Amino acid sequence: RHVALQCKRQRKPVGADRVRNLIGAVHSTYRDHHGVLVTSGTFTAPATREAHGHLTLIDRAALTTWMDGAPLTL
Repeated sequence: RHVALQCKRQRKPVGADRVRNLIGAVHSTYRDHHGVLVTSGTFTAPATREAHGHLTLIDRAALTTWMDGAPLTL
């Protein structure tokens, strides 16, 4: 499976605007890819709603689990 991965390292929670940007990139440039947005922090509630059905979101907790060896389900 092809993946378009974007990582964000920021103090504030990642907002819906960042999610929309990646959704747009996946639909226009990476059409056969699944979008994944990773942050070392958290996502806002609007960002989570915006991503539903379009992207996989990985926040700090999920990233920690993934780094500990748990499989990532896309």
